[in-house]
Amino acid sequence: MPTEAEISNALTIAEQALGEQAIPEQRLKDAWEALQPILNEVKNLASVSANYSAAILLRLAKTLRDLGNNYYEEDSHGEAQAILGKALGWYPKDVALLNEQGWLHYDRDYFDKAVVAFRQVIDQINPAPDKDQKASAMRGAGASLSRLRQFVAAEYMFSEAISLMGQATAGILVERGWLRFYQESYDLALADFQSALRDGTAQEKDKHRAMKGQLASLQVLDSRDRSGRPSQTEELAKNWLASGHPEAKVVELLTEAADVLSYLNNYAAALRLYELVIKYAPNNQSAHEMKIYALKWLRRFKQAEDFYKIAQAKFPDNVGLWNEIANTYFQEKRYKKAYDYFSGKAVAEQITPDKREAFLQSVRKNDDAIEWCIVLLRNMNKLDEAKNKVDEALSTSADKVNFLSEQAVIYFLRRDYETAVALFERALEIDEYNEFAHQWRAASLRKQRDFAKAKQELDESLRKLPWVSGLWEERAWLAFDQNQLGEADSYFLKAIKLDPYLIRTQFSRIEVATRLNRSDEALAMFGDLKKQFPKDLEVTEQLGWFYLRRGEFALAKEQFDLIERTDRTNVLGINGLGGYYLEQRDFPAAAAQFRKALEQVDYEPQYYINLAWSLIRQANESIESAKTKNLLREAEAKCRIALEKDPFNAKAYICLGVIAFKRNDFPDAEGYFRRSLELDQIDGGRVELGALYVQTARLDEAKKELSEAINRNTNDARAHFEMANLLLLEDDNKGAARECYQAILLDPKNEEAQLALAIALKRAGRSDEAEKALRSAIKRLPPSKQWQLYLQLAEIAVQLADANNKDGNLYAEALTNVNFARLTHPSPNADISFHFGIVHHRLEDYKTASKDFQECLRLDRDRFDARRYSQIVKALIRQERRISRINVWGGVGIAGFCGLLLLILWTCYFFGWTRTIPAAQARSNTNQVQTDEDQTPDTSAEERAASTSPSDAGNNPKSSDSPNEVLAVPAASPSETEDNPETVNDSVTADTAETEDSTEPDENTKSNTKTTRKLLVDESMLTVMTPLLLGLVVVGLLLPNLNKLKLPGFEAEIGKLQPQETKEPVSSGPKGDIGFGSSLPVLSPGPGGR
Repeated sequence: MPTEAEISNALTIAEQALGEQAIPEQRLKDAWEALQPILNEVKNLASVSANYSAAILLRLAKTLRDLGNNYYEEDSHGEAQAILGKALGWYPKDVALLNEQGWLHYDRDYFDKAVVAFRQVIDQINPAPDKDQKASAMRGAGASLSRLRQFVAAEYMFSEAISLMGQATAGILVERGWLRFYQESYDLALADFQSALRDGTAQEKDKHRAMKGQLASLQVLDSRDRSGRPSQTEELAKNWLASGHPEAKVVELLTEAADVLSYLNNYAAALRLYELVIKYAPNNQSAHEMKIYALKWLRRFKQAEDFYKIAQAKFPDNVGLWNEIANTYFQEKRYKKAYDYFSGKAVAEQITPDKREAFLQSVRKNDDAIEWCIVLLRNMNKLDEAKNKVDEALSTSADKVNFLSEQAVIYFLRRDYETAVALFERALEIDEYNEFAHQWRAASLRKQRDFAKAKQELDESLRKLPWVSGLWEERAWLAFDQNQLGEADSYFLKAIKLDPYLIRTQFSRIEVATRLNRSDEALAMFGDLKKQFPKDLEVTEQLGWFYLRRGEFALAKEQFDLIERTDRTNVLGINGLGGYYLEQRDFPAAAAQFRKALEQVDYEPQYYINLAWSLIRQANESIESAKTKNLLREAEAKCRIALEKDPFNAKAYICLGVIAFKRNDFPDAEGYFRRSLELDQIDGGRVELGALYVQTARLDEAKKELSEAINRNTNDARAHFEMANLLLLEDDNKGAARECYQAILLDPKNEEAQLALAIALKRAGRSDEAEKALRSAIKRLPPSKQWQLYLQLAEIAVQLADANNKDGNLYAEALTNVNFARLTHPSPNADISFHFGIVHHRLEDYKTASKDFQECLRLDRDRFDARRYSQIVKALIRQERRISRINVWGGVGIAGFCGLLLLILWTCYFFGWTRTIPAAQARSNTNQVQTDEDQTPDTSAEERAASTSPSDAGNNPKSSDSPNEVLAVPAASPSETEDNPETVNDSVTADTAETEDSTEPDENTKSNTKTTRKLLVDESMLTVMTPLLLGLVVVGLLLPNLNKLKLPGFEAEIGKLQPQETKEPVSSGPKGDIGFGSSLPVLSPGPGGR
């Protein structure tokens, strides 16, 4: 057993070594070895020994603590805690030991425990601490509280210490300076640090911390200064060197100040300090590593890679440099290249042959490299390989916390959350302050939907580690999963304030703002990110997707094109362009981009799902049944590959559900959607399931699912749209319009919601409002989303024309709208052809209408309405042809017959053809026909009767028995002859003609019979018959075209197509998510939150 003198001598040697400036590592190692006999003996003691008084144990614990702050090869802090544990067991109320316990906790970053130890000293009464001991405890408590970000309590503690001491000692000033530094009050911090340095009684340790604080504060101010003045930090370092401070001491201070800034995630300020270290110490390998580290987190990946090449040439054996550039590739999402470095595969290309084998062995034995290999394997969805790797690592280091945590993450990714929680608990038993284990344990509980337990654990974790941004990020996801978006936003903001360079957190906050319908605020956040990272391709990609979802396609393409111009092989730009082409309905081009993305990154499940969506969209447009089946088959295969990469991918199951729906396999579709919900209650296919139920007329179930979707996310435009679709089927047009307005408010670029709104308004009898809404939407939407709206405008125009006496102008307007629909949807489409058929039918262009309906059937064989209307139109065409034939032949007959009669009449008239009639008949006829010419209006019936002689009555042929007897034409009276010379002439001419044409009569005939000659066609007959016959000729010629008789206010039509409005769903069914931005991360992707 060492004597008390030997113990004291060993402690003195260690204390002297630790008192030197810029302690050589060998001196630290010698000090550690000198303390080993004492350590072993104390740990083996069962009870207190006279050789180990409280003072000796205090010296031993303090020495081990100081050694642990400088020598990292051994667990000196752990040994110090073991000694203090023994010592406080033997001397539980020793104030000095309690104070030392507090400072040991502080140096180990166990600040919550440090506060407890210091408060025990402050509050102890028997024995009461002296003034210096109590002031030390107050100082330690204030320092610990400031690190716990309890700034008010820390300020109070320092005020109490100053009151106790009567003045601010150097030690208190230093700690208060750091409090103000953490509060970002850098000018006040500088004042405290300078005051501490002017205190002549300041201990060397306090001076060192004050100088470090000066450098850190000045560098933050320099990094914010845009005036162009010289760096204050560099001037201060020069002054120190000029005043005699050793260069090694200045380099040490610069390095420590830079490390503080890096720890606080202020990489811009830290970078300049690392550059100063390299300036003063060009062979400082750690500074070269840390410069790459800072450039990596500043996302200056190209600069980091360029500087690595310089550093690697200077230090070819440095594995730390190798790991840093590998981690840079990881942050750049170049996982394959990063894995090649961490696994050592890249050694053959980068390291010279003479050093290759030794360097490869160093990489393979390096714990950081092994851990990151595991991280990369799981990020590339190679969980089996990752599991083998972590099991191998644990076989040699069973209690290595990082490997235990990685093993737990693999179980987490396999949805075995219970095992994951158990492994994280085990890791925390070894290191209760491990940030990574705290965060992922809470995430595992959240995924189990044990929100209360997750919150409880997170609150406890945040009490211990309130400065860890990852824990605040997980707190935000906990609120997000409970649809507490306002809380999620505030927690994300806290995480961003603690680490503004972890851009995934900023993307998450943008997503929350979007879901809260604060898209302008989200766009402003992107603007800030662009200023912070002006050349960052991931920011550019996310901004492109944001524009794409807002329907601002030109701006989206501009972002993706920028990525392609910067790096044509960058998968972010390739995938983004695929999303752009998908929105533009150029599905083959979209598929080509997604295939190209998979050539670059074959391990990302989302890219397979993206390709599947583009194939499904192509299948929707295909008019060939065989091609449709092939496209759906390939889409299904891509989803299966995605599930091989990630068996728990909810989006892949949604995609499979849509494929089953397209195949009319509704039970399978329902199963896939339900499976997606089992995997992800937030982003699973709840809306798709509701849409499926609508399509299959299971309206009660549909309402339940859609209501739940809306309750979970009131800003889900798709859920509101599908609910509107359901309400339309229930004839609740008012409710449908309300849901449509909400969907449009949330997603103004959603053409389906605009269409549903118009249909709801139209069914409610508000056609004018429907038309106005459609025309307004067309102005806002891009051309690729306008075609359905134009078709709805055409339907409204047809309905208005039908109601307004078959207004041809409105039918023409409807035809124009259908033409616009075809222009905005250039590929063949069954709906467009169908609407063409309806409008052409209304315009009585039955042949074109028939062709339109046939084209509709060619594009979609299931359009029974097109088949039915095609048959009706064909019947109309046949009926029209029959009527046309009858009309043609009837018209030609009538026109020909009347024309022939007209020709005969005029021929007879011009040639003066006559006929012979008996005189009495002629006279009678003459009297009847020419009454107005032969007699004046005053001639009475008695006068006309008196003009006939009695002898004429005796010659009536009715009283004669001879068939050859005819009436003689009496001679005209003198008065008649004078008044009608024409009659006399005509009579003479007729008598002459008859005499010439007749055979020679016998004497009796000649003496007894008198006849007269009459024109076959005279003027009066022509006057009556000519217009009549001409009219009949015109009628006959027009008859083939008179299958309709249209008069104002009246229409007689042969056959009419009257398609009735059906209550088919407005929605076409489940669709899935067509947005393909990077999936929101749930947790930190790598070890230790990095």
